[in-house]
Order: sequence, then structure tokens, then C-alpha cells
Amino acid sequence: MEKITYDQLYNVIRRGHNRKDRKSSAIEEYLETIHELEKIMGWVRIKDLSKMLNVRPSSVTKAIKKLHSEGLVIYERYRGVRLSELGIETVHKLGRKHKILAELLKEAGIDEIEAQVEAERLEHIIPDNLIEYLEKLLKKYREIMNVCRENRI
Repeated sequence: MEKITYDQLYNVIRRGHNRKDRKSSAIEEYLETIHELEKIMGWVRIKDLSKMLNVRPSSVTKAIKKLHSEGLVIYERYRGVRLSELGIETVHKLGRKHKILAELLKEAGIDEIEAQVEAERLEHIIPDNLIEYLEKLLKKYREIMNVCRENRI
């Protein structure tokens, strides 16, 4: 195995922290928060999002206008915001990612709460194709474990 230099390590870390899709995790956080608040209050007000996300109302308004232009939310001035069909689809996709990651982490021996916390963090940075692979891996692992239990191995 080739030894990694400090410069290489620094570049890997820097690239990871400066990922181009870092904005997408902020977008996903907005969508998830809107989704949760929408369940409680219907139309979500900017000031409620601002409090939940700990972001200035002007920043929330700017982000919501961008999400609206991308078709992810329905925004009406003075009324608030709701998820569009595309926004709902995106949130459901994130929920699936979260579920798979949490299940995998629990199978690895991590307790429920910590698994949920880590899954929440990871769902925003792990690409969809890796989630597909991890889901297949988890399914195969469970099949093997069931066979072992049935045969008392």
C-alpha cells in the first residue's frame, strides 16, 4: 500500500469540505425542515424557517426564492412556502437514504440514537449510486445472517 503524504491528505480533506454539491446539502436541509413544519402548520412562514434553521429571515427568503425557481417549493409572498411535487419526491428520496444508512449503522453495532444522528449527517454527502450498493449489501448481509440463524451457525 502506498503511503499518503500530508499534502495529499490535506487535498483530500479540502476537496471533501469544498465539494461542489455542498450547496445541495443546504437545499436538502431546507426541504426537510419545510417538510416537517408543513406537517404541523400547512404553509410554512419564513420566520418559522428562520428560527428552525438559525438563519436570518433575509437569507431564508433568498433561499426560498431559489428553491421556488428550481420547482422544489411553492412560494407565496405573505403566505409562506410548501413543498412542490418535486420537493416532496426529493424529501422522500432523502428519507430512503436515511433509512438505509441508519439500518446499516445499527447492523454495525451502533445504538439507535447515534445511528440516526450519523445517518442524518451522511445522507447529504453520500451519492445515490453508493446508497444503491449499500442497500444491496445490507440485504445480502441479512440473507446470510438468516441462513446462519436457521442452520444455527
